[in-house]
Amino acid sequence: MNFVEDVDYLESLFHSVDSHITLKYKNKDDASLGYGQSGLAIYSAYNYLYSKDDLNLSNLFYSLNSIIDDLEKKSSHHTFMLGQYGLIWALLKIKNLGLIDSTENQNLFNTETLKINIEHSINSNRDKKNNDFFNGLTGLLFFLNSLIKEDDEFIPLHELCIKYMMKISINDEKGIRWGFPTEEHYAKPLMDLYNKKNIVFFGLSHGITATSSVLSRALGTNNIHIILKTFKYLDSYKNINSKIEILPQCNLINYKKTEISNTWAHGNLAIAFAYISIGKKLNNRKLFNSGIEIAKESITRGYLFKSLDICSGIFGYLYVLYKLYKITHLEIFKIHANDVIKDMKKKSTPRSQLTNEIGILYGASGIGLSISTMLGKTDDDWDEFLLLS
Repeated sequence: MNFVEDVDYLESLFHSVDSHITLKYKNKDDASLGYGQSGLAIYSAYNYLYSKDDLNLSNLFYSLNSIIDDLEKKSSHHTFMLGQYGLIWALLKIKNLGLIDSTENQNLFNTETLKINIEHSINSNRDKKNNDFFNGLTGLLFFLNSLIKEDDEFIPLHELCIKYMMKISINDEKGIRWGFPTEEHYAKPLMDLYNKKNIVFFGLSHGITATSSVLSRALGTNNIHIILKTFKYLDSYKNINSKIEILPQCNLINYKKTEISNTWAHGNLAIAFAYISIGKKLNNRKLFNSGIEIAKESITRGYLFKSLDICSGIFGYLYVLYKLYKITHLEIFKIHANDVIKDMKKKSTPRSQLTNEIGILYGASGIGLSISTMLGKTDDDWDEFLLLS
């Protein structure tokens, strides 16, 4: 599948990014998945599988030692994207790539200690009504989805997490959704601005599409009505005639966007991907077609980005277009992506912008992985933690 037309341009960007990552690799003290060495380990592992470059392997083992050191010191919080659970998820991901000896599984984490920590995290987030993907129950369930494939001792915690997620949900005739806890800093500026204490976000980073994606993995084809009711709630806010966004960032009636921001974190393209991928999984043609409609309409609104990273920048936008093309085989997404790349080249995007940060969410390693995947040089299942696989 040839997705990119100007291969030379993207390859040159990749080499710039990779060189900068190599220079700064060992300066990154953070061990987290989103910002630190766990994300860099994913980058090095996937690039090593393609290149067989000894430098990638050396960097990978540096990251693995940093992760294990952090776990032994217990210095990370008990959260997924920015904490200890993301570190362990990365180790398991790399082990399943065949780059960590499977006989050493018992050395990656202590099962009993991990079970105690996860149960405490589930109870704590239930009490705070924190269902966030990055640091709440949705992230915990995502992690547990991986753990139960390794060890069925985690199944009771998996079931407990789902139980409490449903317990703290708002479930009425409008559909199912989860409010955002007032103390979470992602939501606080909006809460203060609109004097509202229960904001429901929609996006794939902190919103109900993230929860729907993770629940669909956990439940399979069981309890489909739960998933469908989350999309019922989303549909009530859909406005195809909107000049800015078909779906807003959140449920604030008076929240007006004045510019387009189609990011992976909050944008309509990523929400459309959730509709399409879950619709396909559940064999639900209505969901699937609704997602295609949102995606097609969304790319006609234009794009405006202040950064280049995969979380909030243009490479996240390009990468979601790649995933949309892969799942639908619709040429419109491929054509639009290549138009965006031409626009980037025409504007001579400064390479310094690609390399200010090297973490996977907001920096060069995420950009590098998205480029190498779009070029067909890396498998795309690394993006599972972005809920795109």
